[in-house]
Amino acid sequence: MLRRLITLLVLTAAFASTANAGNETWHWGGMPDRAIVLQGTIDGKYAVLMTLQFKDESVNGDYFYQSVGVPLSVTGKRNPEAEGLCTLIESEHIGDKGDDGDSKQTGQWSIKPSRDGNQWTGTWTKADGEKTYPVQLKRVAEYDLLSRTIRSATAEAQTPRLLLQNPLLTQAIDALADEHVSGTAQYLDETRKDLQRMAAEGEAEYVERQHYYSASTTHIDHLDDRVASLNIMYYDYSGGAHGNYGYSTRNYVIKNGKVNEIQLADLFRNDTDWIKLLQAQMLIGLKAAKAEWIPNPSDEDYEKNMDPKLFESFTIAPHGPTFYFGPYQYGSFARGAITVRIPWKDLKPVLDPSGPAGPWLK
Repeated sequence: MLRRLITLLVLTAAFASTANAGNETWHWGGMPDRAIVLQGTIDGKYAVLMTLQFKDESVNGDYFYQSVGVPLSVTGKRNPEAEGLCTLIESEHIGDKGDDGDSKQTGQWSIKPSRDGNQWTGTWTKADGEKTYPVQLKRVAEYDLLSRTIRSATAEAQTPRLLLQNPLLTQAIDALADEHVSGTAQYLDETRKDLQRMAAEGEAEYVERQHYYSASTTHIDHLDDRVASLNIMYYDYSGGAHGNYGYSTRNYVIKNGKVNEIQLADLFRNDTDWIKLLQAQMLIGLKAAKAEWIPNPSDEDYEKNMDPKLFESFTIAPHGPTFYFGPYQYGSFARGAITVRIPWKDLKPVLDPSGPAGPWLK
């Protein structure tokens, strides 16, 4: 999923708008022109996690039911003169080309924040308008957006800052944000050296025409007091017809008072052949996602093409693990990214009940 977030470093600036309410002036405090994460319920029982990006009066983003994990897009407007009321159209993508496929409307949101922007209330209505349910959300994270440019290169990073979670998870994600800030500086330093070398070799005209771009965008796939699961998309353009992108993930789990970054093998029991079952389920998932290049179990390179090392970009949530594959892994660039979700129940025979997924297996 390619998202180019247009921002610059905003660490302390806040969006403020006013509207008359009797004799008092209403302030929408703490709501910046950047992305935030909301967590809560629809109808008091359907847990959801929503990411919203604000730019002037426009709002866009996505959300998913934490028991399902399939993202639904939301887009709409916010009304500063109506206490920041946001009216959002919800839609799901259909077809087999991700964001390039068709979509259909599945619902409508009408939500607004409290004065400090931390509590959100409103309604969710089915697309046909037949049923409406109450919505209660709280702001659990917001994003710092960093953009740096030198001559012919730009580096950007979007990283979350937790607001209400376990301090151990907050520390881990703050450290990740520091990594991304350092990464932008390193990218620009290396690019500067490359540009200087190219100019010295007589390619100054090419250098002036070209503009290099690198970005990392972190998306929270799941968040609670025990787990923070993050999907990071990296995009890079260094010349040619188009740039390229791929994924990395971080999964932080608290156990025995310590935060641990888990790896894929940590989900499974050591005394099982979990790789075989995971490969079988991944094959089912790739076929369901209509991947262009689906490994054939009868081919001699099947094990190579289904090596668990290729499955290391994954996140975890109550519904199961989600695996992310960039272009050229199981399809062409035109096919785009591929996402495979596997329910915990389909992996249960080999899962470690005392491991990270344990509390979700009951």
